[in-house]
Amino acid sequence: TRNNRLQEVEEDVCQMVLANNYTQSQCLSLDLRRCQYDVDPFIALSERLVNTGLLDRKGEFLPSLKELTARGCGYLRPELSILLAYSKMYLYQTLLESELPDQESTQIFLQQYFPDKTRKRYRSQIKNHPLRREIIATMITGCAFLNTLVQQSGATMIEGVAAYLVFDEVLNGGAIRERVAAVDNKMSSARQYELLEGLERSLAGLCRQVFEQLLPMRLDKACVKDYRQRLNVFRTHLVELLPEAEWQVCKDAAKVIVKEGFPEEMALEMASFRYLAGFLPAVHIVEKTGADLLQVTTAVGEMRLRLKISQVMESLNEYTPHDQWDRAALVSLRTAFIKQAIKLTRSVVAAGQGTDAFLAGKRQRLDAYLSLVEALRAAPPSTTSLYVVLLRALEAMED
Repeated sequence: TRNNRLQEVEEDVCQMVLANNYTQSQCLSLDLRRCQYDVDPFIALSERLVNTGLLDRKGEFLPSLKELTARGCGYLRPELSILLAYSKMYLYQTLLESELPDQESTQIFLQQYFPDKTRKRYRSQIKNHPLRREIIATMITGCAFLNTLVQQSGATMIEGVAAYLVFDEVLNGGAIRERVAAVDNKMSSARQYELLEGLERSLAGLCRQVFEQLLPMRLDKACVKDYRQRLNVFRTHLVELLPEAEWQVCKDAAKVIVKEGFPEEMALEMASFRYLAGFLPAVHIVEKTGADLLQVTTAVGEMRLRLKISQVMESLNEYTPHDQWDRAALVSLRTAFIKQAIKLTRSVVAAGQGTDAFLAGKRQRLDAYLSLVEALRAAPPSTTSLYVVLLRALEAMED
């Protein structure tokens, strides 16, 4: 009977192994693209793994920072595979030392580990599997940006994992990855990676914002439901929040994704990923003021429009950093501009007045700020100094 049971699931197990190989290769491909753009997070990950005593850089023949600089490019794919393996080992051990594998919300990973026929036949036995914690930890390890998130937000690795899992479900990440995989050989791999990177960037941004704004985060169905409901409200009114030209860009991007074989609703969700930067800040204002989310999102949109935050973000995206400190400065500046705009919006909502009325009392400082924004457009800066001056002008409007 044992052999019969194994033969029954043989094909399913083979498909699961092939699927795992597919995702591991895909993960490496995405890391290679990220590393070509910005090698610093991978260097920081390497240093973290060395400092924990887990990774022997010389023993694994990984290049040092000096050697990478001399090479003129980031880590190569075989080197990234070593970093991926050790980062998974590190996260696996961290998970086992936490209570996360014991939480009800993570038990789905235990079930997903087994073929469908096995799950149905041995559901009760699987729940009490002697290696259930180890299986769950193995299934979870794979969030590539966690090291950067921990460094930038001050969150713990476990908090980062919980936030990633919550927002991955909120954004329907699993369904999106399945649709991207379904267009293999129908869409270029470069385009597939581009779509997956859009999802991962959104997840990274939401995880970072939830800790920056000190918002509630629990790895349970209620938390997922709460954020999903609020996100649906936010997306419903995105047409009112974005400038007309920007909304048209979003719709055009969605049409392209539909033509590539995705459902219309999913395509619009994917096209709107780039605009989620205002979502959690709006939730933050709701939490602090008790105001209606629609009222807050409207105020957020009006403030972003009046302060030309989109133009500032566009300029920051076009800026070419000179070194790792410049790249770190850009991350900090993006966060600071958004947080300051949110603080001003919170003042508007708390005072119960409109954005125009609020800014009318700060006309002189607003004009000074907007003149600097125009300077950005007229002559793109070669250093981050102008952005710092612009940020100070924005902060002055709060006084």
